[in-house]
Amino acid sequence: MVDLTVVILTKNEEKNLRKCIESFRGIVKRFVIVDSYSTDGTEALCHDLDAELRKIGSQLNFYQNTWISYADQLNWGLQNTNITTEWSMRFDSDEELMEDLAAEIEEKLPTIKEPVNGIILRRRVYFMGRWIKHGGRYPELLLRIFRTGKASCEQKLMDEHMILSEGTTVTFQHDLIDNNQKDLEWWTAKHN
Repeated sequence: MVDLTVVILTKNEEKNLRKCIESFRGIVKRFVIVDSYSTDGTEALCHDLDAELRKIGSQLNFYQNTWISYADQLNWGLQNTNITTEWSMRFDSDEELMEDLAAEIEEKLPTIKEPVNGIILRRRVYFMGRWIKHGGRYPELLLRIFRTGKASCEQKLMDEHMILSEGTTVTFQHDLIDNNQKDLEWWTAKHN
């Protein structure tokens, strides 16, 4: 199991969260969910997932915090949830690791030495079930894994990125996918 904590922000993510967590295939020590007071079954699902993960030596901890912005919520999660693993990861509930990326993280992450403090991952975006391969959308390179305490989320209104405080990065070869299961009405409202 990789010495890694995955921080995931939620608000009514019952439709996405299980596939997100299961995509890690049991390689992660801990998941931290920072929820913005969901009104669907997100909290109950988190308790079920925690019970399942504990059987394989992992865990999922559920926290709630009032939403201000994505960056504020993520930075709150990184600073206030007692992360003690060597590595931390930012992940969204509508994202999934592809099987080859899960294997790459499990194999390579424990071998990475300083001054490398960040791992850049390749993201595929799916919209309405179709992979957006063109128009500059693939591959989208994003800093997602970092040594605990060595990165924070930049304060922007949209498309926030992780910023390393020190050190260098390497890029992993395989992809994660962004594949939101919510409907077109939700997507339109979000972008409006």
